[in-house]
Amino acid sequence: MLLWGCSWRLWSPMDRWSLASMRRWNAAGGRRSLQRESTGTRCSQATSARVKTSGLRWICVVLLAEVRWASRVWALPFLSALAHSERYAKEQGKRHKKLTEWAWQLLLLVRRWYPQREIVAVADRTYASLKLLEHCRRLRNPITFITRLRLDAALYEPAPPRHPGQMGRPRLKGERLPNLSVVAEDPSTVWRAITVTNCYGKEKRLVEMVSDTALFGTARACPPCRCIGC
Repeated sequence: MLLWGCSWRLWSPMDRWSLASMRRWNAAGGRRSLQRESTGTRCSQATSARVKTSGLRWICVVLLAEVRWASRVWALPFLSALAHSERYAKEQGKRHKKLTEWAWQLLLLVRRWYPQREIVAVADRTYASLKLLEHCRRLRNPITFITRLRLDAALYEPAPPRHPGQMGRPRLKGERLPNLSVVAEDPSTVWRAITVTNCYGKEKRLVEMVSDTALFGTARACPPCRCIGC
């Protein structure tokens, strides 16, 4: 907590955090796990074995800080947890925690440290869990979560308003929306050009994007979200 407090006061006027999965090799091997790392491009079955790594898996919370003398945003880690493999947890007679469970535990801890701060968490598709998003949304001071959805994610319209005297349980969601892959290929989709500054170390980059709001989830949990496609 002391490291986080110093980093926040020195570097960042706004709390923007990122969840990262890191691996470190350890010869002790008992707690090591073999996982397939996510890549920026699609891998075929023939090349999928090349991106599998073995080691200790750490879940890290890092502060995204704009350093004045650098040309990009730096990620300053201040909180981490060792995510044991499922095999190791079974051998030790412990309950196995998923990555999303570790992420929720870390974010909840930081929220308790700073209950009034605005928190924006950024993570990859691994953390696009309905349970995790619903937990962040139901906090007294919710945590804004930015992640990457699947192209076939279940998106819905808001629930229609109820009529006077209408009986039955209120609906949580409306009609199903088209998949993101269908929206991207639809010729009628209106794309808007925007300029992104400091994109991957570059000064400026022109990208086309489309944005809309929807409900993401199932019958039990439907957190509202804004979908942005580029």
